[in-house]
Amino acid sequence: MVKNISVEKINDFVDIWAQSIGLKNTSIIQIIKNDIVKRSKEYVDVFPTISVNLDSCQAYIIKPVNGEYAIEDFFLNRLILGISELNLGTSLEGTNAGYNGYEKSLDINIEKMRQDINERATRHRGLVGVSDAIIVKTVEHELGHCFKTSFNDGLGAIFSSGTRANQEKYKKIIQGITTLKNGKYASQIKSLAELNFTQVSEKIKTGVKDSVSHYRQQYRFDTIDELLNETEALKLASNNKVHEIVYLEDHTTGQKSNTGNYVKVYNYMSGYRSFTGYGDILRTLITKKNCFMAEYISSTDLFDRFDKLYSDVVQEVWGLDSKEWPPLECLAYDFYDLQTKRPHFDETIMLKLDMFFARCYQKKIYNYILNANSVLSHEEIGIILSQIQVFQEKMTTNDDPLKRANLAHNIIFNEIKGKLQRIQNLGNNYTPNFVSQKSNYHR
Repeated sequence: MVKNISVEKINDFVDIWAQSIGLKNTSIIQIIKNDIVKRSKEYVDVFPTISVNLDSCQAYIIKPVNGEYAIEDFFLNRLILGISELNLGTSLEGTNAGYNGYEKSLDINIEKMRQDINERATRHRGLVGVSDAIIVKTVEHELGHCFKTSFNDGLGAIFSSGTRANQEKYKKIIQGITTLKNGKYASQIKSLAELNFTQVSEKIKTGVKDSVSHYRQQYRFDTIDELLNETEALKLASNNKVHEIVYLEDHTTGQKSNTGNYVKVYNYMSGYRSFTGYGDILRTLITKKNCFMAEYISSTDLFDRFDKLYSDVVQEVWGLDSKEWPPLECLAYDFYDLQTKRPHFDETIMLKLDMFFARCYQKKIYNYILNANSVLSHEEIGIILSQIQVFQEKMTTNDDPLKRANLAHNIIFNEIKGKLQRIQNLGNNYTPNFVSQKSNYHR
């Protein structure tokens, strides 16, 4: 039975937190409330609670119960810990929104964002009428960075140099929650006496960023973080409208390729738009439970396992030695090149990425079929076919049916479909459900 999320508690705590930092914009406050509700519901089936053994930070206001944080308490704690200042009408240089973990600030220039979207909408019809949806997605993307940036016993980090002004903000939060609704939540939170305002802590890398120590060119690995974060934000914000069809570009000339290959872009305003289409299949390969671990807790062991599972695909796709070039490092390099270099929709790079992800997915599915003794239910087969349909919508395609069928990833996906059809023809109809397989790797 899936645990119920306390929407009332989320609304109450976000209201008190907003008051404490002087945030009065009701639209932004509502986006944040909705985000925590949706984010909690997204993961409650795999993480109804988070153990203090996974997150031992002592700077959270809400207390654990029997050593466990409810999923909504986990996100509320990270919101209160992570944002002491929210600035509207300003943004980081070169961006319309950004989260600064060191300063505990979230900067969002909504009007500038809306102007940019409307200006581009004059050239890209897919952007007409979607400015509000893009703004919500952008806020949720930056909130994701806040939730994924934690501190080791981080009171010192919360208050920067421990200024009285920031201490007062924290006192307001505790006082407001303690007195709210006749003390309904008073026993659930820490008192001022339990908090050490003078403690100084170093920022620690949590979530995806803790894996950069395993890879060369660490700055490139941030693209993995951004891909997972952007994919999550798109899902939470229900951004499923195609903004633009972009034709892939020739690697040498930078011009539109003569193959006619293209991708559908669902986040045209994002700097990660050229590779966001791989987010759904990467999350499926990792699984939802492990995505939560990678993004919010620690990713080192998970990514080590990913590299071992798919090491053999590196040689086939890139012709490299996987001992020198593990899969995730290959991805980070290609994503970084698509983001920072021209052409941004490099056909050579993207076709290799298409093939890599399709081959990894095929390996995952075939391993699952093998473990199930080639006995799958109609429901399981339906889930796999639905996943393939989603992936194909996000990866390279072509209006010419023959060219589309001959794309390497579509050949692989069709091989999977053929195997499923043969299994289905055998008339088998039951094994443990594909989604709820006992192995964590399949959840």
